[in-house]
Amino acid sequence: MSSAKKRCRIDSDDEVPCRSDRGINGEDEPDEYDDGDELCHGKDDIIEPHIMLEYVKDFRQFVTEKGKLYITVSRMKGLFGEWLAYRQKDSPTHDLETILKSFKRYVTASVKPVYLSMDCCFRSVSEYLSRPESVLMYPDFPEVIHKMQEDNEGRQECERELCELEKAFLKKMEDFLVNNHEVMLPNQTKYVQHRIHLTRKKLFPSERSIKARQATAMNGSEPKQEKTAFDLFCSTKMDKYVELPAEVRLRKLRKKFEKLSEDKREIFEKLALLK
Repeated sequence: MSSAKKRCRIDSDDEVPCRSDRGINGEDEPDEYDDGDELCHGKDDIIEPHIMLEYVKDFRQFVTEKGKLYITVSRMKGLFGEWLAYRQKDSPTHDLETILKSFKRYVTASVKPVYLSMDCCFRSVSEYLSRPESVLMYPDFPEVIHKMQEDNEGRQECERELCELEKAFLKKMEDFLVNNHEVMLPNQTKYVQHRIHLTRKKLFPSERSIKARQATAMNGSEPKQEKTAFDLFCSTKMDKYVELPAEVRLRKLRKKFEKLSEDKREIFEKLALLK
């Protein structure tokens, strides 16, 4: 008996299988996941695998023909309802809630790392990275301000602070867009621009402009001017030339602004148009 086999025996003469660090075909052994017990619980209302497989094939064909193969799973209930009504014309099937519940359970099971193939993994990650929401994963994307819920008194007390935080968040998003537009995908750029637009609309609603015009008519005072592309550029350079007189500082910043590349100037101009 070889020394390797001797090391795999214990005093009781029971033989313990030798576990290799590599799989059958030289692959790494999978990480340990206790999925079996989890999948075995609560199966009373789950459609059996062989029936569900037929449903999935049929549903995929239906979704493909509708041209909606790339909508998110969270928006599939309406499609399921359409498919179910279509399918029941030809053959009886389970009810909508049972199919949805089963499908979600099988989706959850299928994307667990222990079952997920590298091919499927690459396609899923690549699809996510191509989506506009993946821009949130940039380290310098500003942290979203969470709203206070079910605390009216606390919300009223903190309203001013929240407003200031959201203004700071708006500026950080504008800075993020300027600093990262060259590496972002077009749909990511549109996503950030849309969030900037929504935040501005919330902080500076159009009603304020109406009130400002009314105030001008009444007392002759000038309404607050909208920010220009140059103003927005200056807001990203708050720490530049602060030791100089205001007029000199503005002249230096103006020169820097005029030297910007066309694409960077276009970003500031688009930001200025977001009202």
